[in-house]
Amino acid sequence: MSDPSFLSIDDFSLEKGGPFFRLLVRTRLMGEDFAPVARRAVFFSLLAWLPLLVLSTIEGAAFGQAVKIPFFHDFPVSVRLLLAIPILIAAEGEALIGSADIQSLADLGNSYQIIREMRPAPIDLWTTIVPMAAFTVVPFLPLALTVLPFEEIVKGIIGILF
Repeated sequence: MSDPSFLSIDDFSLEKGGPFFRLLVRTRLMGEDFAPVARRAVFFSLLAWLPLLVLSTIEGAAFGQAVKIPFFHDFPVSVRLLLAIPILIAAEGEALIGSADIQSLADLGNSYQIIREMRPAPIDLWTTIVPMAAFTVVPFLPLALTVLPFEEIVKGIIGILF
């Protein structure tokens, strides 16, 4: 069995065999096959969130007006710790860029081509901004002609443009 021809891609893992992996297996947060994902997700989520809750409660920053944003009203932190961590742990067994077949590579190449062809802004100067400015200015021209002489308006426009 030590012959390299018997090794498969499943035998190679960056995650299995390290000290952290052994610790998780000993504490039964993970099996040899990475099985109890829900237990591990809840554990690490609470490991990150509960100390912050305890410390903010001790300091009086969990509720009330002691700080600008109390801990229980700081939703981005709660979402990161209580939702994002479990989602990342649940997705650890999934392939991030798809399988190694030729169709996945073609899709990836097509995605890069689409991104290369994208404009930095969704609006264009000549097809969006200039017509919008013209449609905004045209209704005010009769009003401006009643207040100012036509020559002054032309001189003002020329002064702005040049």
